[in-house]
Amino acid sequence: MNDRNNQRISEVENSTINQAQRDVVVYNGLGAADVIAIVKKVVALELSQYSHNAEQKLEERLSHFSGKLVEELAQKVSDKIDRFNEPSLQFAVREAAIGYIKSGAEDVEDNLVDLMIERVKVEEHSTMQQLVDQAIKVIPTLSSETLALLTLLTFRQLTFSGTKNEYLKWVATVDSIVNTLTTVSVLDIEYLIQAGCAVGLTGLRANKKWEEICKTNADLLFRHPATEEAINTFLSSIGVQKMENGGGFTSTRNDDLGKKVILFLAFAMIEVPSLKIGFNVVNSNTIDEIIRQQGLEIVRAPFMTLRDSQLLFTDEGVISFFEKINPNWRKAIELLNSNRMISLTQTPVGTYIGSRQLAKLSGREIPMDIFYHD
Repeated sequence: MNDRNNQRISEVENSTINQAQRDVVVYNGLGAADVIAIVKKVVALELSQYSHNAEQKLEERLSHFSGKLVEELAQKVSDKIDRFNEPSLQFAVREAAIGYIKSGAEDVEDNLVDLMIERVKVEEHSTMQQLVDQAIKVIPTLSSETLALLTLLTFRQLTFSGTKNEYLKWVATVDSIVNTLTTVSVLDIEYLIQAGCAVGLTGLRANKKWEEICKTNADLLFRHPATEEAINTFLSSIGVQKMENGGGFTSTRNDDLGKKVILFLAFAMIEVPSLKIGFNVVNSNTIDEIIRQQGLEIVRAPFMTLRDSQLLFTDEGVISFFEKINPNWRKAIELLNSNRMISLTQTPVGTYIGSRQLAKLSGREIPMDIFYHD
């Protein structure tokens, strides 16, 4: 290697390092224009292999991808743009750019730009870096059906804790996914395995049926209403009375515990605007956490008695609940409950891709440690 190539990286200005077929470009003090130049430079060799007409089309796609990437970088990780000087990041953006320009599909571009933003955030030489790099390679190979399937598999793994309204919003985030699943075939399922996104454990039941999962994870939501007698017994046992003319509830206690009980009811059990006693939160774990945090042991036993007096939905009742949200849920649930899907387990990269799809759909960050923890 000559003296020019032996100089330290910190001393190189607007130059190309002659390694890996001139795929690594180094700039000092990167700006948006520099990132676009880097993307175009690292993909130049790939473009040169195509005919003139094809190359022109690919260059148009590359410019669009570069512009979108820079826009997202400026909005979300502007303080990390200098990381594009790192060779491994340039190889990652090369993979992403090539994945899009070969496809030209808008959803592929969106997904790859999203993954590049995540790639900039992760530490080098970490497992997360390897996962993001692998996802960048895999996602352009997935059809809309296989990606939808992977997203719903990830959705199946998550337990939602919150209010009924929040749960309904959470379910609504996968509405488009449920619609896409109507065209999923056995080939789509098998391709997920071939792509390294899932493992099929034939003959073994790795997952529960959808209805069982719902009745476990949202055990308060999928219950029939309590009787008036059961509600009155519950209120009496925690020292609460109904106010006249349906004006609300009041505690028979005049201390802080009485106030806490009323606040507990207001958040977790009083349905608005009817002011009927029910369950505003979807699972018992949330109630248990509130009781523990607020020191409301006086409520625990009466709550459990009231809960257990309310029958759980039948499996058909659960399916009907989702079908009212979107008629295509019935077919999606049938798919999830099929023998092949029951035996399917996601790999880390499959889970990561699915979690990024859910994050974009819901606007919620879904870290990997939700799925992989002690």
